[in-house]
Amino acid sequence: MDLEKGTLESLKIGIAHYFHVMDEFQDEVLFMYQEAKSLSKDALPYVLQKEMDMVRLLEAWIKRCVENGELDMDDQQVHLFAQHILVLGQMWAFRRWCLKETFSINEYIGLLTDQLFLGINGYRRAISNELHKPLYGFGKKIGKGNG
Repeated sequence: MDLEKGTLESLKIGIAHYFHVMDEFQDEVLFMYQEAKSLSKDALPYVLQKEMDMVRLLEAWIKRCVENGELDMDDQQVHLFAQHILVLGQMWAFRRWCLKETFSINEYIGLLTDQLFLGINGYRRAISNELHKPLYGFGKKIGKGNG
């Protein structure tokens, strides 16, 4: 399936591929974060840039879904959703000692993907029904001078 289609199904497949990469390189991911404080002044920005490149890739997949009307998100929501996916993938490496006792990688992917998309749909439904009163600016544009 083409990850560039901008469908929820293609986004779910992209997320699954990312989580499988985290599974394959979990030792390296864990080591990188444990040793980040020891990296040289040249190496640390490189590592952080690679992480931001991954966020931008996730954002691109999400934005295609927005453009196709599959998701209804503004740029801040897209960015936060991408960051959320990134961290959930890394969590497999950081918490594998505990998670592997309960889940296979495919079970983890399926449950988290379901939770992510159910959360988005539930939030959108709550906002549209005015059941959710924004807390701490949630649901409002937050930026310089707004908070």
